[in-house]
Amino acid sequence: MSSFGYISPQTLEETIAVLGDHPESRLVAGGNDVLLPINHSRLIGSLLVDLRRVSALRGIERQTDGSVRVGAMTSIGAIASSALLRAEFPALAQAAELVGDAQVRNRATLGGSIAANDPEADLPAPLLALDASIEFLGSRGRWRVRASEFFRESAAGPHDEIIVSVVLPRPPEHAGMAYVKFKHPARLYALCGVATVLGTVNGQIDTVRVAVTGAANRPFRFKGIEDALLNRPATAQTVNAASSSVFPELDFRGDIFASTEYRSHLTAVLTRRALEQALAHPA
Repeated sequence: MSSFGYISPQTLEETIAVLGDHPESRLVAGGNDVLLPINHSRLIGSLLVDLRRVSALRGIERQTDGSVRVGAMTSIGAIASSALLRAEFPALAQAAELVGDAQVRNRATLGGSIAANDPEADLPAPLLALDASIEFLGSRGRWRVRASEFFRESAAGPHDEIIVSVVLPRPPEHAGMAYVKFKHPARLYALCGVATVLGTVNGQIDTVRVAVTGAANRPFRFKGIEDALLNRPATAQTVNAASSSVFPELDFRGDIFASTEYRSHLTAVLTRRALEQALAHPA
């Protein structure tokens, strides 16, 4: 039987103090990633720090510079249904809508999904494509890290820091975006998911960001196809030609669910579909 402590702080200051006093503590957001360790008695001697009562970690708010801040304890379901995010950051809302099932989306949180750093998670791809920043708070203060830096690193940070929000910069004007996914039929994770942001000026592609999750050991920006599309005509023919190119620098992963060859094929197909959707629906 598992034996562990439990505390539910109400403020960010109290949370940081608890984490500083208890190096063995484990943060609980939605709780999805804690249930299995509890069942297998892997949390013996730990202190579970439940963030549900910290109201400062919730909400979706417009900032004075035009960016949008999403609190770390905002549920995936709230992100999927947000009118603001669906209108201005549809790739993120689409990805949230495809996470798990309704029960998972209502419990799981943005910060918990990011902190888990699961290579098959949906949300990292749109966060990369949107050039989002992740805001942290800890004993050394408050700071931001770009999503591209965070997902590139695999080592955990200091035990007394937490994710407090994600900041989404204003997207380029007249940019379309999309997220498409091929999911595992039982686990519902992404065997491959692709998020795109595509901006055009005078019929030319002047902004393009393509991010992939599920296909490699960590989410990544698809730099090869970005370079192939930038400053090219904004046409379906351009997108099809670039998506069918071979990019040998990519290191796809294989497992019992999908081989490296299959994930490579999925990445090409889903990249084309996501780009076509972004091209057809500019903001």
